Amino acid sequence: LGLKGTLFSDWYWETSGWISADRTQYAQTGNLDATATQAALNSSDPATALNPFIAGPPGTSQELRSLLVNYYARYRGQETGVNGFVRGPLLKLPSGAVDIVLGSEYDHDTFSAENINNPFATSGTYHRDAFSVFGEAHIPIVANHDNPSVGDRLALTVAGRYNHFDDFGSNTTPQYGVEFRPANTLLLRGTYSRSFKAPTLPDLDGPQTVIASTVNDPLLNNQIEAISLVSGSNPKLHPETGFSSTYGFVYSSEAIPDLQLSVTHWQINEFNNMQRFSENDLVQNENLFPNNVIRAASCPSGPPCPIVEIIDNPVNFGEINVAGLDYQVTYKARSEVGIWTPSLNATQTYRYNEALLPNSPPTDAASKAQDSGNWAPHWKATAALGWTLGPYSAHVDARYVGRYQDYDTTSHELGNFWLYDVNARYLIGQALAHDDPWLRGAYIEVGGVNISNSLPVYSDRNGGGYDPTQYDIRGRFLYALAGIKW
Repeated sequence: LGLKGTLFSDWYWETSGWISADRTQYAQTGNLDATATQAALNSSDPATALNPFIAGPPGTSQELRSLLVNYYARYRGQETGVNGFVRGPLLKLPSGAVDIVLGSEYDHDTFSAENINNPFATSGTYHRDAFSVFGEAHIPIVANHDNPSVGDRLALTVAGRYNHFDDFGSNTTPQYGVEFRPANTLLLRGTYSRSFKAPTLPDLDGPQTVIASTVNDPLLNNQIEAISLVSGSNPKLHPETGFSSTYGFVYSSEAIPDLQLSVTHWQINEFNNMQRFSENDLVQNENLFPNNVIRAASCPSGPPCPIVEIIDNPVNFGEINVAGLDYQVTYKARSEVGIWTPSLNATQTYRYNEALLPNSPPTDAASKAQDSGNWAPHWKATAALGWTLGPYSAHVDARYVGRYQDYDTTSHELGNFWLYDVNARYLIGQALAHDDPWLRGAYIEVGGVNISNSLPVYSDRNGGGYDPTQYDIRGRFLYALAGIKW
């Protein structure tokens, strides 16, 4: 639910609130009840005893059925939030008005887990409250008196956001931007910003699962040790942090009106990535994760004592560095049969380095598919053509994915394909009910995704199948919809 309006003569305000909830449940059938099994092994009553050392059934059929149990799990998440902001001119400078936005947001998250008949997992309900304030200011430094409609000669943008979470603390992230227009047709621009990604509520506060497992201990000649493997949440998890920067130009042609070209260089660095390692990775790198590998307090042989427990929860480790270029060309051609808008957008990812594995060199993931999901093709692009005539409009999009190396192999390439999408829309309200405030925004639309029905090719991902990150297994997808906007 949202509300918006004006304040004074040139200020604008908006506020909204929402509730979002999801529920999941599943069952695991036919699990062996460890407590009942041990009791049956200890029993001396032939009617209830379990004896695996005889030929034939180790017990009666009724007894064997009683040793099986079904595990049930139910999960529920809910977010309740409210936010609002005001926007308007703060003061007047000789170069123009300083426009600002000020706002705030509050979120209350709830996560509950209910595990039934499962002796290895816990249940509970967890909560988190988050509060933030944010602001942004656009400051004109040098006005463009010759042609004010194209923008200021020099302008700065300063923004910041403060976030507080009651389960792990606070974080402040700034952003800075500059725009310089040496000519009416050329805009030079750049930005720098810092960011963070908060741990999810289940990652910080969630149920724990404990099962029996074994590992090879590298400090004791790789001997096999029986351990308790604990997995679940980590209340000491920290946010992922990062920074990004962009710089580039936008050129608007005077000789060919409505032709615009832009090139933007971008770079993203992420640190303290939240991820989960296998128990073997933790044991092999015990010096990096000493709190996750628990050894016996004492043993006859003296330290190092055998491992008794491994805590396999999310940890902060590793970093990612990505850089590339965005290219864009747009044009608008007006004619008696409508307005045509061809465009071309392309992204070139020339660097994608990830250092996510302990004691391993960084991985070059540019156009090399990774099981972690952290990679990107060198090239992705979209060529589009739009058409508008009164209440009618249509679009054709062609999406391109460049070549990339398949998962877990160096001999197989994927990519280098196009997918085509089309749609057509008719604005009923504009054509037939333009005077009716209720029907003015009514429309109908038909379209198709992957209209050429291109199907995925074979991929080595997860031992065989296809790559769902780039390909669409649905094939051709047709749709029709009707809507109305107020």
